[in-house]
Amino acid sequence: MSNKAIESTYHTVAKTLAQARLSYQSLGDYKGILRLSVEQLNKMGFILRSIDQLKQKHVDKLVKSWQDNKLSSGTIKNRLSALRRVTELSGRNEVVKKNTDYVIASRKYYSENSKAVHDIDFDKITDPYVKASLELQKEFGLRREESIKFKPHQADEGLGIRFKVLGQKVA
Repeated sequence: MSNKAIESTYHTVAKTLAQARLSYQSLGDYKGILRLSVEQLNKMGFILRSIDQLKQKHVDKLVKSWQDNKLSSGTIKNRLSALRRVTELSGRNEVVKKNTDYVIASRKYYSENSKAVHDIDFDKITDPYVKASLELQKEFGLRREESIKFKPHQADEGLGIRFKVLGQKVA
């Protein structure tokens, strides 16, 4: 399938998603997942000129490919959610089956391995904002996004700082 055909399919995806009431973040995520899915189907030899040509057999092949590539159950479920949303918007609810029909393992809500970075050489970091963000992560156990959004002028309480708990994940 040519890039022209992929772009044609992607255009129909964008047009279909424009009907949905989604946040910009969700819209971007869905478009990325759907573009990836169309490209993967292309590599498998399936030529789709429109997202309306997506069938159950295509979704079955995608899920098998994702499982063969050992993607996490959460990733597979997120991808199926995007596919399900775009097909439901075009009135084709039967295209993407329930997650249980694909025998996807349960989602893990915890990490088995620590993803923390240790022994950072702060002298090599030249950007003061990146350095401050990494120091917050190290000292207070903040996640990346939390340390970037940290506002010292709001958190300063004189003898200490107060972290907003609202919207933050608990480690």
